[in-house]
Amino acid sequence: MMRRYVGSVGLMLAALLTALSSDAADQVPATTGTAAAKTPPPLVFWAVNEGGAKIYQPNSTACEKISGLSVQYAEGISNQFNVPAYTLNMQAIKPSADQRTCTLMVNTPKGPKECALGSVIRTFGGEYLAHTYQQFGDGSVKFLAGECH
Repeated sequence: MMRRYVGSVGLMLAALLTALSSDAADQVPATTGTAAAKTPPPLVFWAVNEGGAKIYQPNSTACEKISGLSVQYAEGISNQFNVPAYTLNMQAIKPSADQRTCTLMVNTPKGPKECALGSVIRTFGGEYLAHTYQQFGDGSVKFLAGECH
């Protein structure tokens, strides 16, 4: 019985160390001098979702890595405009002036839309996707998929 417990603790510790080391690989190195003002911010890790995927703050660094839409994000937009999710096409990503957030430009059958982005999720395959949930300093979250105009 004790061996199973020790083995479980070892597996959990190994998983935690793996997650921490892969987060370090995602970080953008800082520079000094005048180049520091132009260096994009590092990825800011927020949480791990119930499926184990990592969720990041949608700053300019994370937004540059986005290659598609998460299922939840696409469903939120498709529900708002009553169009099939497969018809959505990501056109561009616009970082905010302070580089702390970004906006997604999505082409829909009803025309182009500018959509708020809640977070960036990194899948197990290493793909970064636009995602729905925005996290606040107090730990509360807000569902943003479909907030487009």
